[in-house]
Amino acid sequence: MFLYKGLYNKMNKEARFKLRVKMIEDYNQGKTISQISREYGVSRNTLRKWIKRYKEKGEEGLKELSRKPHNLPKEIQEKILEIRRKTNWGRERIALRLKLNEWTVRNVLRQNGIRKKRKERKGFFSAFWSWEIKEPFSHAQVDTKDILNKATLGTELYQKFSLLKLPRYQWTFCESISRFRFLGYSYRIS
Repeated sequence: MFLYKGLYNKMNKEARFKLRVKMIEDYNQGKTISQISREYGVSRNTLRKWIKRYKEKGEEGLKELSRKPHNLPKEIQEKILEIRRKTNWGRERIALRLKLNEWTVRNVLRQNGIRKKRKERKGFFSAFWSWEIKEPFSHAQVDTKDILNKATLGTELYQKFSLLKLPRYQWTFCESISRFRFLGYSYRIS
């Protein structure tokens, strides 16, 4: 018994075709799909697909099919572009309106140079005067957050937190010049 595992993808088209024919012959001789898939190193689903194609089209069905994507008719492409021009809708709404796949609409829009405008990201800048301050601890940022959150902690930690009566709030104090951070905890926000 020769195992073809890992070799299948390295074969040329003609060798793969011959191997498929051999697998179908083994199947017709009474071997099970599991035995054949183990022996040749292909998945059972792939083997079932080839058996089905063989039953429908004969040996012609075992040849490799083109993987080139199907093109939409011009009328549908024009309709997508027309709706986009008139309404400025995104791909989701256009797809719902025309009962098409969202990704199909996206591809048509991209092929015609229509892309979603990206929002500019707002950069974080501390106050302009924080760089001008010369004295330490004269400017700081203070934040607080509720750390007793069941979704974040999980049920087990949340219950332990509640039983031990640990502080609920975390305070962060960040000094603007040295960037020192101090953490504190409290039971109340005050």
